[in-house]
Amino acid sequence: MKLMIMITNRHESDAIIKEISINDHMLKSITFMGHGTATSEILDALNLEASDKDVVLAIVEDNHVQPIFEILEEKFQFSRKGKGVALTVALNGISAQTFKLLTEVKGEEI
Repeated sequence: MKLMIMITNRHESDAIIKEISINDHMLKSITFMGHGTATSEILDALNLEASDKDVVLAIVEDNHVQPIFEILEEKFQFSRKGKGVALTVALNGISAQTFKLLTEVKGEEI
């Protein structure tokens, strides 16, 4: 399992989550509203424009990572400046109890 982190412009996360969810690529996700304090140099380096962002944390199976990255590029042009940033972090030791806790934080039961 992997934790996918996507940072995109405010109000664009709903469309991204909807598109990724079509083929059950995501197990669970939660979105936070973020406001960065990065300098313009850092925003430029990360291809971001404004500092008001949506931050999406999603639990995905390893075999769904590549299809999600393809969707982010094909449908949302994430490689273009100002469109977004996506990365994954391995969750090698996540237990069923931890996964249940993550879903309860969002207010949903698995």
